[in-house]
Amino acid sequence: MTAKQYLSQAYRAIEKAAELRKQIERLNDEMARLGRSITEGSKVQFTPPKDPMGDRVADVVDKIAAREKQLARWEDILYSVEDALNSLDCVTCYKVLHGKYVQDMTLPEVATELGYSIHQVKRMHTVGLAEIEAFLQSEKLGA
Repeated sequence: MTAKQYLSQAYRAIEKAAELRKQIERLNDEMARLGRSITEGSKVQFTPPKDPMGDRVADVVDKIAAREKQLARWEDILYSVEDALNSLDCVTCYKVLHGKYVQDMTLPEVATELGYSIHQVKRMHTVGLAEIEAFLQSEKLGA
């Protein structure tokens, strides 16, 4: 995996994590509604033949657990990318790569934000990517 591919995971991880958090929130709301319906007099049967309310609760619990597991994976990716970015010696390179890959900005947008020319930003982008490549190589050798 190249440094660009590695860093490109960050914005996708942010998007996926936000989506999963919303799904978990909706599922927790559904769980609360189910809990209210149980306490409001719905009959929950814990023995055969069939417990539709219990099945619904179990289904929601399973969905929450699955999404929390996915969320943890995406957060691990984001933390890994942040660690790589934090390893940079060049503060400007960090700002350029963070803007480009974590904040999903274009290089001209990064240049405007930082008050640098596009040429300087492209140079810092190249330097930063080389440092990330070296970081990734050292991580491979250390693993």
